[in-house]
Amino acid sequence: MVGYLGYKFVIAEKWYIQPSILLRTSTKPMQIDGNLNISYKDIIWLGAMYRTSGGFIPSLGFKIADQFTVAYAYEFAGKNGISSR
Repeated sequence: MVGYLGYKFVIAEKWYIQPSILLRTSTKPMQIDGNLNISYKDIIWLGAMYRTSGGFIPSLGFKIADQFTVAYAYEFAGKNGISSR
């Protein structure tokens, strides 16, 4: 089973914050990802995620056109290394 919950909050004019959580029970052990993105005008964003079976993952992205986005994320593996699940 996979479940996702997220919501976009307006924090100031043209600024948004979007927390989300992803739950995966099909893996053993169960995996939970918590994510927080801050965006400006839905054009550029900065985010951070924590994965229970992995580590910390910062991200950065921007929208080039309505249907084209460029983003980068890097996972800093936790004490168990990068998960293959």
